Amino acid sequence: MECVIARNHALYEVDDPLTRALAAIKPVSSKPLVRYMRHVAVKVGERISQDMSDALGFMFDGRTCGTHHFVAIFGVFAKESKLQYILLAVSPAEFGQTDDAHIVMIGTVLEL
Repeated sequence: MECVIARNHALYEVDDPLTRALAAIKPVSSKPLVRYMRHVAVKVGERISQDMSDALGFMFDGRTCGTHHFVAIFGVFAKESKLQYILLAVSPAEFGQTDDAHIVMIGTVLEL
């Protein structure tokens, strides 16, 4: 009950099987969780780079929700004669919401 109220979740969340499964796991501190997330990100990046061909394009999409402005970068490529769209980055996760922050985010994604 505290989790639903404190985190402003909808009441139906308590019936969700995923929520129930997550509530049953042992607590984990943020440091191992961040380390694990970075490990997963590296593995996902390796898989995406294997799937991508030499012909790669980027697609940018934006959305505004209230005062928040989001920019998404997708990698677009063909695999087995089918067009694939892979989400590469979404702001303002770590870069902020300014034009300069979006340019930094784009540069960081392109370096990968």
